Amino acid sequence: MKEFESLNKKQLLKLLAVIALSDGTIDKRGKYMRSITLRTNKNSVGQHDMFNYLSNQVINKNAGNIKSKKFLCSRIYSTKLVKKLLKLSPSYKTTPCKENKEDFLSKPQPTLSFMFNEDKKIQILALRMWFDFEGTIIPRFRLCKKVDRKYFSYDLAFLYEVFLAESNPSLVNDLIKLCNNVGFKAVIKKDPRNWIGLGGVKLYGKEDVIKFSKLGPITDVKVSKKSPRFCGFTKKSIGLSTVEILKWKKIHWSFDNEKEGLELKQELDKKFRNIIKKHN
Repeated sequence: MKEFESLNKKQLLKLLAVIALSDGTIDKRGKYMRSITLRTNKNSVGQHDMFNYLSNQVINKNAGNIKSKKFLCSRIYSTKLVKKLLKLSPSYKTTPCKENKEDFLSKPQPTLSFMFNEDKKIQILALRMWFDFEGTIIPRFRLCKKVDRKYFSYDLAFLYEVFLAESNPSLVNDLIKLCNNVGFKAVIKKDPRNWIGLGGVKLYGKEDVIKFSKLGPITDVKVSKKSPRFCGFTKKSIGLSTVEILKWKKIHWSFDNEKEGLELKQELDKKFRNIIKKHN
C-alpha cells in the first residue's frame, strides 16, 4: 500500500473510519460495540487486503476472514479500536433500517468531519477510498433526437461523470465539502428510490472528471454485476479509458437521420470497449 507508507497511525485510523462509514459496519455484542466488519463481493480481494493492512498498522492485529460462498467477509475484533472510531464519528449507522426517518435523524449522525483538518493529500485519499467502495465512473455515448421547430436532427455525444454513492444527508454534505476542499466541483445527486431521496455526489466537469479518473480507486477493484455493461473490468481501466476519450478532438456529432447516428454510436461503443480492454 504505497499510498499509505508516509502516513502516521492517526491518519491511518481515519482512513479505516472511511471504510467503516462507506461499506463497513460496526457490530454490537450485548451492550458493547466490539467489531468492525467488511463484507463485499468475491472479486474485491484488494479491498480486504487494504482493510487488513490498516488494521495491522493501527492496532497491530490482522483482520479475521469469515468463510462464505457468496461474498468476502473480514472482521476486526477490538473494543479499543471501536472506541477510537466512535471518537471520530459518533455513529456509523447510515440508514434508518427499522426506525422511521424522523427518529433516526434526531440521533447523532455519521460524519466525515474528522477529515476536514487533514492536508489535501489525506482528503484526496479519503475520496479515492470512498470511490473504491461506493463509487463509479459513468461514461457513455448517447444518441438523442433534437427538435428545432419543424426540423429534426440527431445528436451523438460522449457523456461522463464520477459518482460517489451515499444516501445519508450528513455524509452527502461532508462528501461535498471534501470535494470542495481539494478543488473538485461537486453537486448532490438525488435518487427518489432511496429512503430520503438522496443518491450521492457527482463530479461532471471535464477537467474534474479527468483529474479524478487519473487518480482512480486505491485498489484494483472490479465493477460488479450491478453494471452489466462494465462487469469484470476494473474501475481504474474505465477511468483511464474515459480520460483517453475526453482527450479526443471531437466528442460530439450531429446527424440529419437516425441511422447514421446509430451506426457511429455502435462503432464508438465497440471502440470504447476495446480501449477499456487495453487498460484493464
